[in-house]
Amino acid sequence: MYFVHLSFIKLTPFIRCVNLLPPPDDVLFLRTAHAIYVKYSKFTEALSLAIRLGDPELIREDFQAPANP
Repeated sequence: MYFVHLSFIKLTPFIRCVNLLPPPDDVLFLRTAHAIYVKYSKFTEALSLAIRLGDPELIREDFQAPANP
């Protein structure tokens, strides 16, 4: 679990820099980060990225995820 926590700590600063990426790469990066958050049941973080992406289907999936407290 320590490794997972460390990975999220490393991922967070890069998400702040996504505005510096050119257009197709920024969306790809956010979708990849979203997939990582979902894989480790970090639905709050995943939901914030889904909102940032403006993808209603991702928002719905994250909000209705069974493991979402």
